[in-house]
Amino acid sequence: AEDIVLESLDRYKSLIDKNEGNACIFLYYGISLFYFGNYKESLKNLNKSNEANSEYYETYFYLGEVYSKLNN
Repeated sequence: AEDIVLESLDRYKSLIDKNEGNACIFLYYGISLFYFGNYKESLKNLNKSNEANSEYYETYFYLGEVYSKLNN
């Protein structure tokens, strides 16, 4: 499963460079970073997703998850 997460990280990172205003890409990249344990980078990307489109409930869910991990 870790290989899949690493592959998704590479894929989302390459897409971000081409689609800087796409909230979904930041969201899914942030989720991938979260599951890999990179909470600070996850938070950064989830916040960018929220700035681009504040209507995605998944962004708020994962922001809560990240804050929970960072505060423990």
